Amino acid sequence: MKHYDEKRKHKRSEVPLHVDVRLESGVLIDGQTVNISLNGLLFETERYLPIGARVRVYLTHESTQHEHIVCSGEVARLDEWGVAIAFDQIHPDHRETLHRYIRYTVPSESLAHH
Repeated sequence: MKHYDEKRKHKRSEVPLHVDVRLESGVLIDGQTVNISLNGLLFETERYLPIGARVRVYLTHESTQHEHIVCSGEVARLDEWGVAIAFDQIHPDHRETLHRYIRYTVPSESLAHH
């Protein structure tokens, strides 16, 4: 895997979430998060999304399927790691839920030491 220089101000965590992305055209694309922060996410999907496209993102954690997080943003990047979406709005009631998921996720490097 290639090395990537981190330039983000919010740390991304490997939180396993199901992702549904709805384009303004109504097309729905699903996938799984690679990583996520309060500013955006990287997710794996088999579909193509146009860079700059406005999207609404619905996130669901496998352990709390009744709890959904709704965000809006735009497709920022496509690369071999997946599709990056930059958030510009998170539903106010859902921001704390997302923050909780990120805060309580154990980094994968920590698991290797146990």
